[in-house]
Amino acid sequence: MDYQQSDEKSEKISEILKSVYDWLEKTDKSKRSNQRSDKNSEKISDIGKRIDKWLEKTDKSSKKIPELNSGLRFPIMQLEGALDKIVKKVQEATNLPEIRIYDARVDLIFSKQDYGGLHCESHYIKIQSYSTKIIECYSNSRDYYDRFRCIQYSIRYIFESAFELPKSSSPINDINSIIGPFKGIYYTLSTVDPVLKEMDEIYKYIRIYGEISRDLNKQTMENARISTHKTSSNTYEIEYDKGPLKARLILVFGRYYTDVTTPFYDSFKS
Repeated sequence: MDYQQSDEKSEKISEILKSVYDWLEKTDKSKRSNQRSDKNSEKISDIGKRIDKWLEKTDKSSKKIPELNSGLRFPIMQLEGALDKIVKKVQEATNLPEIRIYDARVDLIFSKQDYGGLHCESHYIKIQSYSTKIIECYSNSRDYYDRFRCIQYSIRYIFESAFELPKSSSPINDINSIIGPFKGIYYTLSTVDPVLKEMDEIYKYIRIYGEISRDLNKQTMENARISTHKTSSNTYEIEYDKGPLKARLILVFGRYYTDVTTPFYDSFKS
């Protein structure tokens, strides 16, 4: 759903409101002496006020769209750079030809701190690269919290070898270089979107799930396409398409840690 569709929905709701108000006026004129009718009118007026309030929030969000999309570009570009560096390490460790295609799944759970920052409670990162071999690298909070464990397969998925990527000598290691951009995506949303600010007061935990694919054989678009929309009362979805790089990001808000621990489907080979 893009924001043009959101505007169309707002117009439809406005039309419904007008019909409700017209009906209410006619009802009041013809049945002013009817106490029951007055109670119904009050209920309808209350519904109308709620819809008006929702529309006002939606309009405020819509006006912020250019600012929101512009702010999201930078952390997504950072994420792309971090994944590219890790895939480059994979290439160097295996002496493979250039790796032009990879897929990544990132699943993170954050808790909001009193000072306004985010702390990553758990992470799961899986990167699958395709060349003359298939290399699958993963890291998670339980087993490999600060490094990547990799498995090399033949093109027919026959196991060949296992190895670890060398740790980064930088203070910001490979894992944190991926986690950091996701924090930036959240901060951008919470700064720009007034509805999300209200959610911030209710929810303490945030789960961010990302599906990212990179195919250097595809042509780069001059202007990347970005869409953001709220899919439920506590869920946001972002889609990004630049041609070679595509990303789908889902943010789920919860009051408790257990609210955001339902596993997402991982389409990669287990």
